[in-house]
Amino acid sequence: MFYQIENKEKIEKLLENENCKEVKDFLQKNEYTLSDIKKLKDSLPKGFPFYKILDSFTFCKPKVHVASENFKKLTEQLRIEQENKAYREMTKEVDSSQQFGKIDLMSDFGKELKEVNRQGIAIFNTIITVGGSFAFGYYGITFMYPGLNLSFEVRLIIGLLIGTIVFFADLYFIIKGMDGKEAQIYDVQYPLCSSPFQWKCDSGDCIAQYDLCDGIPQCDDNSDEKYCNGRIPITTPKLPHKISTDDKMKNNVTSDIWKLSRYSFNSHVSIIGIISIIIVILFYLFICRQRQRSPSHNFRKSDLIAEDEDELLINSMYS
Repeated sequence: MFYQIENKEKIEKLLENENCKEVKDFLQKNEYTLSDIKKLKDSLPKGFPFYKILDSFTFCKPKVHVASENFKKLTEQLRIEQENKAYREMTKEVDSSQQFGKIDLMSDFGKELKEVNRQGIAIFNTIITVGGSFAFGYYGITFMYPGLNLSFEVRLIIGLLIGTIVFFADLYFIIKGMDGKEAQIYDVQYPLCSSPFQWKCDSGDCIAQYDLCDGIPQCDDNSDEKYCNGRIPITTPKLPHKISTDDKMKNNVTSDIWKLSRYSFNSHVSIIGIISIIIVILFYLFICRQRQRSPSHNFRKSDLIAEDEDELLINSMYS
């Protein structure tokens, strides 16, 4: 058990004339045990009023641990989950629609099928692009420059090089799209007109749908070009009372058609452009190197042919 001193300055004044080691160690502490108090008593002289020190001791107050906000949220979430689980356990014999201890394989079948299709298309696209790149490097260069007479090893290296570059480019886009976040759709709630093929300006005028977001303001207040960046207007005018329910449904359909989607292609285009430039530079360097080698090769071949002709003439003369 730990004790503390209420008025430590008073104890320091009582012990200011005592210079032993036990007294100094005692004054440096903030919490004391019975053994510390006993050591202090044994180190003091017999005539010392030790009862004054004992009167200053009190029990230590327990430390209050303040829980963090994350801990409170986690415990509250666990408590709610436990209560819901207990409630479902109590009502499982009453509510037959609940499934306890069972796995409904068809509950998210559509979502899972859509995800499988997306992944399958990505894999198929990767195989096609990598295979086409390899075929271009292996066969395409030979078709374009048949005079190079490239060997099998060289063509294989070129095909593998181009296919590897395209593979890592596709792999980058696959990993970037693994977060499962779809393209953000900005549902712009346009004002409505009586006709499903018209759009109502903020001023009350109606214009044709094809004049919307075409870069040329048709409304007097320029509201047809104001909401084209995906911002939702603060206030949406109410429909006139003369518009029927059918017209409202048609206009809702047309407003759903006018949803602006935002796709960020800048990073994709830049990466593809860099990869294309690297491929073109490597291909150009390789062609230049092959052209430098080809004259010497032709020269050596012509020398060999000339030597063979000389030998044939000499042999024919002596024969």
